[in-house]
Amino acid sequence: MFENKVTISHSNLDYRGKMNVHGLICLFQDCSTLESEGIGQGLEVLHENNLVWVLSSWKIEIKRFPKVGEKIIVGTFPYEFKGYFGKRQYYLKDETGEMIALADTLWILLNFKDNTPAKITEDAMRGYVMSEAIPMNFEKGKIVVPEEYEEKDIIRAKYHHIDGNNHVNNAKYIEMMLDELEVKDYTRIRIEYRKMARLGDALTPCVGKRDNKTIAFLKNEEGENCVIMELV
Repeated sequence: MFENKVTISHSNLDYRGKMNVHGLICLFQDCSTLESEGIGQGLEVLHENNLVWVLSSWKIEIKRFPKVGEKIIVGTFPYEFKGYFGKRQYYLKDETGEMIALADTLWILLNFKDNTPAKITEDAMRGYVMSEAIPMNFEKGKIVVPEEYEEKDIIRAKYHHIDGNNHVNNAKYIEMMLDELEVKDYTRIRIEYRKMARLGDALTPCVGKRDNKTIAFLKNEEGENCVIMELV
C-alpha cells in the first residue's frame, strides 16, 4: 500500500467550508499519481511508451468528510491487473486509523496514438505492490440515465479543465456536475466515464432522478454521455 499524510487546508474545501466529492477525488487521484511517479511509472514514462491509464469508473463510500486542520492518511493500492484492465482501491483514514472513505476504481491502459487498449506487461506493473481488495457492496450493472431530466447551461472545456493527457481531468467532470446539484453531501456514489472531452468541447450538464437516486451526467455536442454519476 502507498500512503500519504495530508493536513486538510482551506483549499481542500468548497464555498460552504466543507469538503465535497470533487475534493475527495482530487485527494485520491493525487495519491496514486505520487505512487506512480515514485516508482518510475509516472506520466513522462508512460508517454515515452505511448501509453496512458484511463479511468473507467468509481465506486465510493463516504462515512464522513474530513474537517479543516484535520490530519488524515490517504492510501491506495492496486489489487488486480488483467488484460487491458487495472483495478485499484483508495481510502481515507483519520488519526485514529478509522476508515472514513473508501473507493474502488477500474482503469484501462490505452495506446494514446491510436486510442486502442494496450495489454498490461510486466514492465507496466513493475514497482506496484498488490494488496487484497476491501469488500464493497454496490449493485452490479451500468448506471441507467433517467428518461426525464433537466438540462443546464452549456460548459465549454477550458485550459484549467485539461490535464497532462490532453483531455478533461477526471475530477473536473465531477466539479462541473456538482455545481448543478443542490445537495453536496452524498454518501454512496458511482461514476462512469464513457467519452473523453477535450479542450473547447461543449458539455451540457443534466440532472434527474431514478429510484430515489440523483443522476447527473454530461452530454457532448453529439448527444453522447461523457460521464454519468449516481448519488445516494
